[in-house]
Amino acid sequence: MKLLTSVIVFVVTGVLAFAETLSFVDLQPGESAMIVIRSIGPDQDASLNRLYQIQGGKPVTMQIVENPVGTWARPAEKFPPAEIGIMDLSERELFGLECYALYLRHGFEEKAENRFDVAIGYYRDGERVGEEKYRSAGTRLLAGIIYAEGDYLNGVTRLPDEFPAEILASITPPWVIEQRMLAERRPSPDSIEVELASGE
Repeated sequence: MKLLTSVIVFVVTGVLAFAETLSFVDLQPGESAMIVIRSIGPDQDASLNRLYQIQGGKPVTMQIVENPVGTWARPAEKFPPAEIGIMDLSERELFGLECYALYLRHGFEEKAENRFDVAIGYYRDGERVGEEKYRSAGTRLLAGIIYAEGDYLNGVTRLPDEFPAEILASITPPWVIEQRMLAERRPSPDSIEVELASGE
């Protein structure tokens, strides 16, 4: 898959959506969704700039790219994006992303010095057909959702506003799916012992 280099530019005001949105669980060949998450500090420095491209097909895949971190005034244009990896997504993960999009559309906001901006672009045959943008998205509210011991664990039991419990229980943000990819890359202690014993 070609390394993605385009970047969605965030608007200054809260939420922007236009044209159509695509369903993660129903992504077809030729369709894709791109999620961009940026952590912005009080001086407008970006400490996190992740790009997740979900590509329709059988299987549906997710490519994870780390964009160079810079500021709005001084973007890090001299450093190319770095691909973190590509992984196949399960039906559970696709449904979890769908629930994450519903969470974003609910409009939770955080009042903190560091904010998270999220944008989702939808594409068909390489052409953008829709987009959603969220400023100060309630990312910290989902801190209790993690991947550990081979499973997704959701420690978020309630939110500050009314939100369907069945959707809350199924939310799987893209950075948590990334945790699975990183965990599966990491060799187990048993495999390390075997390698040491064999001298490899």
